[in-house]
Amino acid sequence: MVEMVVDYYEALNLKQESSIVEINKELSALESTWKRREITNPEKATKMLVLIMDARKVFQNESTKSQYDIKLEESRKEPVPVDGEAERRKQLEKWMDDAFRFHQSGQNDLAKEAINQAAKFVGSDDNDYFYYLLSVISYSNGEPQTSLSAINKAIVINPGIADYYLQSETIYYDLYNANYQNPTHLNEAVDYLEKGRLALKQAIALAEKNGDTDTLVQALVILADSYVHCLNQNLEEGEQLAKRAISLGDKSGVAQQLLSDISESKDVFQPYQGKKHPSTSSGHSGCYIATAVYGSYDCPQVWVLRRFRDDTLLKTWYGRIFVKVYYSISPALVRLFGSHSWFNTFWRSHLDRMVDHLRKEGVSDSKYNDI
Repeated sequence: MVEMVVDYYEALNLKQESSIVEINKELSALESTWKRREITNPEKATKMLVLIMDARKVFQNESTKSQYDIKLEESRKEPVPVDGEAERRKQLEKWMDDAFRFHQSGQNDLAKEAINQAAKFVGSDDNDYFYYLLSVISYSNGEPQTSLSAINKAIVINPGIADYYLQSETIYYDLYNANYQNPTHLNEAVDYLEKGRLALKQAIALAEKNGDTDTLVQALVILADSYVHCLNQNLEEGEQLAKRAISLGDKSGVAQQLLSDISESKDVFQPYQGKKHPSTSSGHSGCYIATAVYGSYDCPQVWVLRRFRDDTLLKTWYGRIFVKVYYSISPALVRLFGSHSWFNTFWRSHLDRMVDHLRKEGVSDSKYNDI
């Protein structure tokens, strides 16, 4: 019986006619690729790295290669029973490798075709890395819903990888951006935003557990940015997250810039608000423009406007949409123009008329505490 010989050419996608130098160059590239995958696919990476190490012994020089080629040729003469499951796995890995390579080189159309071919060989054992790769490629091809569905499957199969939650947040953030500028889609935008924040918190917890400082810092910075620059702001939470990222060695400079943005926001609003002003807490957002114009969050004019907001606007769907839009843009307007006289003159005249009208309609200007 002919001795069974591992076919390294087929297993590692090497060309038998290549020179020793070319083969070892390919082995080095493969080794680098599978070392990067040790975190996301440790079992497969371990097998591949052992295979590559064994192949290096075979391809030490032209002499060892020649001896191996003779043995391999002899082994090929005896038919080997086909293992259907092994063949399926081999095809799956081959197409996944092709998809990864095409994606890395920016050939998104080819990556999509390769991952679609790989999908034909995904078995009942489920492969979380396949779904992660499918999500990344779908996202690059502008298919957010397909990407989101795929990464959710990867998380269900293997919920212990922080990178999966970062991928999930990336998709949710894009869906948030696509919806928040449309007043009729604000509820969807907020839902996507909060789901993205939850994904980041899960990534942070996993990174802490695994001692992955780089991923931890990345997740902290992204979450801090969300609290500072997106809807449902929480400047206090954003500040704490940014400071923690800096303490852990953030080198991007983003966390430091976030602290500057937070400081600037406080400088703009602090002269107008008391310590219980909603813009400094996690409660209702404050009446930013009115507060800036009238010089206080607690004054009769602002009490009228706050009552109108809570008793009238927030009780209708279109009123809630208006409030959300207002609180998404007014902080930036005050920050940019609040110190200009024309800004205060323009808004004072409009707000005075509105307050007078509301008073005539029966809205009280007595002291008011937000709901």
